[in-house]
Amino acid sequence: MTSKPRGPLKLRVMGIAQPQGNHRVGRNARIYDANKQLPSWRNAVQLEYRRSVCGWSTPENPALIGAVELEVVFHMPKPRSGTKRILPSVKPDLDKILRSTMDALTKVGAWEDDSRVVSISARKVYMGMEPGAVIEIRQVAELEARWK
Repeated sequence: MTSKPRGPLKLRVMGIAQPQGNHRVGRNARIYDANKQLPSWRNAVQLEYRRSVCGWSTPENPALIGAVELEVVFHMPKPRSGTKRILPSVKPDLDKILRSTMDALTKVGAWEDDSRVVSISARKVYMGMEPGAVIEIRQVAELEARWK
């Protein structure tokens, strides 16, 4: 079942994006995330999503159905050391901060499952604005007409 494509949803999440690494196993076989700041980043993403969907989705259809495109620009804090580096080609890894952001969006119900994301554009930049992320989510029409 597919639904009509909806307009893009744009989010501006404030805070320093946190990577989601591998899970660790502690005492008594308890599994936990190694990054202690990860829950605060996930909460910020989920809070901004909930705030932004007012009027965009309905209680009967809270999640996007079908194919979804995702575009994320992570605004990273510039190091105090006065680096001459123009792009943040340092940790955290782009794929790990993208993973934590997508998992937060999945848990809050932005889409049925992150397997629905068929296209991703992501980058890290140093900007003059506060650290955070600008996220754009678009539902895409099925490509059936293109294949006929």
